[in-house]
Amino acid sequence: MTERNVLLENEIKANFILAKIMLLVFFIGIFTVILTLTGFFVQPRFDYWLILTVLAELLFLAGAILCKHYKGEPPWMKHVLIMILIISVFILNGIYTDSASLLLCIPVVLSIRYFSGKYSFYVALATFVAFFLSAVWGANAGIPDLNVMEYPLGTVIRMEHTTWLEEAVEGIPYDRRLQITNTLLYVFLPDMAIYLAIATAAVFIAKQGRALILKQQELTSRTARIDTELELAARIQTSALPRVFPAFPEHDEFDIHAAMTPAKEVGGDFYDFFMTDEDHLCMIIGDVSGKGVPAALFMMSAKTLMKNNAISGKTPSQILSDTNKAAFADPFRYQ
Repeated sequence: MTERNVLLENEIKANFILAKIMLLVFFIGIFTVILTLTGFFVQPRFDYWLILTVLAELLFLAGAILCKHYKGEPPWMKHVLIMILIISVFILNGIYTDSASLLLCIPVVLSIRYFSGKYSFYVALATFVAFFLSAVWGANAGIPDLNVMEYPLGTVIRMEHTTWLEEAVEGIPYDRRLQITNTLLYVFLPDMAIYLAIATAAVFIAKQGRALILKQQELTSRTARIDTELELAARIQTSALPRVFPAFPEHDEFDIHAAMTPAKEVGGDFYDFFMTDEDHLCMIIGDVSGKGVPAALFMMSAKTLMKNNAISGKTPSQILSDTNKAAFADPFRYQ
């Protein structure tokens, strides 16, 4: 598998991971809307918050459906999914300003799975812009953050034992420009410091992840080549060994049988037997140092040399000596 194919396969898997998380957030969002409508959570200060929340939820659902429909394969799919995430968390952070800022980390964290430092950087940059705009918008439109609201001295806040503080200050006039400034200084900037740390880590992790999957692919390809080489060596070895029994049906005075079962690797072990004349049987057993195709080729050459020398009528010492000289006449022949 080429590097391009590996990265493409990884991208498809990353798209499906994003789609599953979008679906999970969709169901969590429905639960949150129900709790807000029932008064468990404080409602935002503008009337159309529900429409925008439902829109964000539908975007999450649309992203999951779109990924499933196209099987996560189109190259534009990751851009669409990331943009849906950024737009949706922009809406939700603007509505729930005081409690949803961590949502802005979702796009950049999920972009790590694409294992591209450059892409994670661009996602972080786009999310930063959305983060800033949603903070400005949410300062006036979202749920008020009482920690940064300033009222004139002498302002009286009346509360009953069943009244939330947000409800008690509702309707009291305040400086909207000052509210935006305080939100940016005391909410946006601290959150931004955390976000920058997360975004920086995401970029480095994505780059390291890319290097790791490419290294893993290289190791997988190398292992596959070794397995192929060992399989070829096994075929060479098996084809070179005697496999027909009885080996000498014309001789009733003796019989011979042999078999070899390799433990793991193959290529260098061999045996052979043959008649040098009507009265002499020659048996060869050898073990070549090394494994794989080079060892198998050396084994076949050595066995052939020994057989030719034996058939020519030489003594055992001459057979070994002449075979040794011929086999190592070119020491790089089998490398």
